[in-house]
Amino acid sequence: MTWLFDENINKQAVEIFQKSHFKIKHLAYDFDKSGIDDLAVLQFSIKKKKTLITGDYSDFKRFPNTLISKSYGVWVFQTKDYKKQLALFKKACQIPSLKNLQNRKGKKVVVHEEYVEIEDCKTGKTSKNLFSEMK
Repeated sequence: MTWLFDENINKQAVEIFQKSHFKIKHLAYDFDKSGIDDLAVLQFSIKKKKTLITGDYSDFKRFPNTLISKSYGVWVFQTKDYKKQLALFKKACQIPSLKNLQNRKGKKVVVHEEYVEIEDCKTGKTSKNLFSEMK
């Protein structure tokens, strides 16, 4: 799996995710793209074929679904605690519609502590996956 962390995800989180064997790249640390606008961030993630993970979804939800549908997905965590983020991330990655890059394509994913909201930007369909109901 290939992931691109937005610059609002701190370096400690990046290191913890990498130690857990996730292929993580950071917008600022790995690509020296600090301070670019949100549209450029989304376009960069599309160019690099990476799922974008951000801590501030408010900036990305204003983009039309037609643009996000061309991306490899945009994820946001509703917690700033990076250890919780990792645990929730691991659980969310077990959801069949999120397991691989092709499945994540065009999806907006909001990871809460109890559940994951998934919107398919191509079809407009949304789903809610409760962690308590997962095996």
